[in-house]
Amino acid sequence: MWILVIVLLNQVPGISPVTLLETYPTSHECHSERARIGDEMAKAYPDERDFEIACRFNPRAAIVKS
Repeated sequence: MWILVIVLLNQVPGISPVTLLETYPTSHECHSERARIGDEMAKAYPDERDFEIACRFNPRAAIVKS
């Protein structure tokens, strides 16, 4: 399971520095959405570079319970 997160590089009071945006079953799906969101954020906030949008593998979500 892959998770898409936004990481704030500057601390903002009352906001978590890492926020889960969505989960995806494959790396490809996560990275496609990461690229789309990154493009939209760059358009909406062209002078803001104090965040990172990243895909991360979540091994705990990949454990299949029987």
